[in-house]
Amino acid sequence: MNKILKYTLIFISTLLLLLFIYAAISDSKEKIIRDSRSRVVEIKGSQLNGFTDGVLSWQLTADYIWAGRSKYLFRADGVSQGLLYDNKGKVSVQNLSANKVRVNSKTKTVSAYDNIYASFLRQNDPNSKKAVNISAGELRYFGKSKKTYIFKDVKMQQEFYTIHPQRSVEIDNNSNIATVDGFFYMTSDEFNVTGNRLTIMIDQDLATMQNIKAQRLGVPTSDENLDERERQFRSETLYLSAKTMLYTNPKENTLVTINGQVVMSHGQKKISADQVFYNKEAKFYLMQGHVKIQANSIDWLLKEEQLLFENEDLQKSVYEPITIQTDKLTFDAKSRVLRLLGSVIITQKDKVIRANRLEFLDKEGLILLTGKVEVKKKNKDTISCEKLRIDINNETFNSSEKVFVEFFLKK
Repeated sequence: MNKILKYTLIFISTLLLLLFIYAAISDSKEKIIRDSRSRVVEIKGSQLNGFTDGVLSWQLTADYIWAGRSKYLFRADGVSQGLLYDNKGKVSVQNLSANKVRVNSKTKTVSAYDNIYASFLRQNDPNSKKAVNISAGELRYFGKSKKTYIFKDVKMQQEFYTIHPQRSVEIDNNSNIATVDGFFYMTSDEFNVTGNRLTIMIDQDLATMQNIKAQRLGVPTSDENLDERERQFRSETLYLSAKTMLYTNPKENTLVTINGQVVMSHGQKKISADQVFYNKEAKFYLMQGHVKIQANSIDWLLKEEQLLFENEDLQKSVYEPITIQTDKLTFDAKSRVLRLLGSVIITQKDKVIRANRLEFLDKEGLILLTGKVEVKKKNKDTISCEKLRIDINNETFNSSEKVFVEFFLKK
């Protein structure tokens, strides 16, 4: 009995030892499989296509594509060319490249990581050079909603400017609208802009910004085709703040509309209005709604040869602080005509000038005031009329229609 018991114990011990060794070997193999991420399928230099409801959703060309045990998850390394589509099967994004990409064919998502680059195209003109080019550290595309989210060190470039969002960018691939919800700053050779919300309608080449602060950078110029006032204007930086700004560039013509508590400062001048509009091709400016100009003098408005007057009152007026208020201001830079329209009030220390309309014809050196004109000097004469013509070059004044003059007599 003792021998039988002895052999039985030896047999059981040996069996347990073999089972332990087998389990250890199996566990080691399992660890090796897990460490290699269970790569069941490996393909080099291939293309991966994804579909949503039977419509092509994405295409990825990569150096190396592999899949594990899950039939839904695919990974790609070294993606050199990727395409993302809208719900109609049109290319929305091209030139997508990244170090690593993860695809979930069940949830219809594409996640890209590291050294991402992509071009978001204009759907109405895919060959346009005005695509928005984006670089970032992470990108996620959702095939069902057709939305793309871009994170980490995002940089958006289009033509001559670059946008740096502080957080992320959301792009609707169907409507081709990019949204930056949060602080951003924009840079170019000509201007800098900051704001807290930016929307770019890629197809319309249109952008809206909120709560902006901008600078048009001053650059000295020696262009002899410009008079001394224009050269001075360009050499000084212009500062601007406003609630919203809309920028668009149809047919290569820049149009800018700025709204809400618009304030501009340039040199010794400060200008405020409810709305400002600018047409670059026409060289036309419009300001309206509580327009107010404050300056230390009006020497910036006159040519160099017009700054010396024989008339003492005129000479004194050039270098006195001035405030100009009106309902609407327009300036045509091509014809060099400045117009103030509605409730014009010009205030200096010793005088107040009122009219319904003022026109400054720079080429002719004329100032025309019309409609309930009144020039009232402090403790001096007052003149009212319907029309007042001031010839700056000849230093002459001509009033007409309903002229009334009130003399101030010293005691």
